Amino acid sequence: MSGSSNMRLGIACLAAVALGALALWSTNEKTIAAPARVEAVESFTIRHAGDGRVRWTLQDGSTPGVAILDDGILQSERGDPISVRVTDGLRTNATVESGQALVEIHSSRTKEELAVLTAELEARKADAALLEAGARPERIAVAQRGVEVARANLADAMANQTHRTSLAQSGAGAQFQADEAARLVRVREAELARALAEVENAKRTAQEEEVSASRARIDETMARLEEAKRRSNANTVKSPINGRIAHPGGDVVLAVLSSDTPVLQAAIPEMNRSKLNVGDSVEFTPYSNSKTVGGTVLAIGADAQPLGVELVVWVVTSLDEPLPLGATGTVKIHCESGR
Repeated sequence: MSGSSNMRLGIACLAAVALGALALWSTNEKTIAAPARVEAVESFTIRHAGDGRVRWTLQDGSTPGVAILDDGILQSERGDPISVRVTDGLRTNATVESGQALVEIHSSRTKEELAVLTAELEARKADAALLEAGARPERIAVAQRGVEVARANLADAMANQTHRTSLAQSGAGAQFQADEAARLVRVREAELARALAEVENAKRTAQEEEVSASRARIDETMARLEEAKRRSNANTVKSPINGRIAHPGGDVVLAVLSSDTPVLQAAIPEMNRSKLNVGDSVEFTPYSNSKTVGGTVLAIGADAQPLGVELVVWVVTSLDEPLPLGATGTVKIHCESGR
């Protein structure tokens, strides 16, 4: 559900309750009372519901009814699970600037590819070094010890995979832990293959053409690794606005809220549209306390929209003092024309 829909649903619920007991929408010749909610001038929200998709939305709270300025979605290849890592230091109320990285998004395929290519590059470099140095008994012994270590690491990884898979199948463990254990096995297998290759290389004396071929393989692996890193770096979501960080919870990874003084969004019955004028003074009283905050009408929606059983016009007003975002209450608009 979009932020705009959330805002409208919140006001609709308030209006439904209040209409029966408090007559929340009320009008006389010069004053209109209506439900209202405090909104950020701009907000950028990143959501991840664990469905292999990350969504983000940029909203303009200064437009009547809240406008969606931009939205996007990133979906993993082959339906692979996605991991989302928030940039270090982005705690609640931390300030961010436009263009600053907020989260890094990786699919399990990308992480696996980077790990395998990194291991492959190290193996190729080791191959080249052994080829250029020539075969020596001590090098063979070192390479064989590397195989023993790699086999032990692989055995540990396979045992862990069996354990994690069993837990996941019984419902006692998380599936993502089993998936991570499986990926670790593949990495350990690549490391063992590298170690075995090092033993074989240590047993023979390099020819010039073999050295050249080995260097070519290094260049090719480095190119593939750089391409994988480029794709990984491209999956970074940056803030399009200046603001501060909020962590609302639920499926919201984080939100960036504009540092500007919040505005008020009010739903006015369409029949009263002709009474409203930009510049009319307002008084807003939150339900949480009796303190009244003044302001003026900034914008009036051009078209009526349904809200429950009512047709309403959305109105944006300023607030003379900042109030908590999401605060709801009653706004009184003093229509200067009195029409």
